[in-house]
Amino acid sequence: MTIEGDFMTQEIYVHRKPNTYDQTNGLYRQENIIEKVLVNKVEPLKAELQAFVRSVREGTSFLVTPEQALSNLRICEGVIEEMKR
Repeated sequence: MTIEGDFMTQEIYVHRKPNTYDQTNGLYRQENIIEKVLVNKVEPLKAELQAFVRSVREGTSFLVTPEQALSNLRICEGVIEEMKR
């Protein structure tokens, strides 16, 4: 089985190869199954901005602390540096 995910189109496909093979009249045949997983598509930036506005209006803390955001940024920069090597 292979699972394929596309972040841009927000689609997931599951490719399956059944264990059954058909060999009729000297011809080999194998059927593959492709499933498209139903995904609730959300625009990530829009969802993040809505969460930010909600936290400001309600006076609650944001989902990500400044320390967590800085840590995430450092990890991303480290990955980019490793990819350049």
